Amino acid sequence: MDYALEMFFDKSTEQKILNYFTDIKELNISSYMIDVDARPHITIGCFKDIDIIRANDVLKNYCAILENFKVKLDSIGIFTHPKACVFLAPIVTERLLELHKSLHKEFDFCSVQGFEYYLPDAWVPHCAVDISSDIDVVRRSAEYLMKSFQPFEAEITNIGWVELTKPVKRLERFELIKRGDK
Repeated sequence: MDYALEMFFDKSTEQKILNYFTDIKELNISSYMIDVDARPHITIGCFKDIDIIRANDVLKNYCAILENFKVKLDSIGIFTHPKACVFLAPIVTERLLELHKSLHKEFDFCSVQGFEYYLPDAWVPHCAVDISSDIDVVRRSAEYLMKSFQPFEAEITNIGWVELTKPVKRLERFELIKRGDK
């Protein structure tokens, strides 16, 4: 089984990105993100056949000391492999890269075989808005975002696991500490 470790947004950001998913579907471009029941997120890493009980314990302890933090979703982009992905990209900060590296170190007991593009020094943080192997769908999704997207600040409020099935199966997720609640 394949799993993804994902960072999730505050409710306002989540709704804003869900609106992009809905608009893309209603414009008859693509319904992929809705069909797989994706929740807006930034993937930290993907792993094969993890010990989910151990992984949850590690993540719970990690999140218990991590405060919510902000990212600025500042641009749009497109990956072409393994499938085309139209995405929102946060400004890459040292803090974001350190968090990513630290979490991969925490989960070094998990296999990343086949998901090496999520490893430190290879990772491009992104929030998928559409995924397709059809070039016309990718072009139309990108055109839609180019017309409608304005950079905005978002808050990361929790981190959790999903099982990479269709639809996505949401597993445990853990709230981060609200600033000032320490």
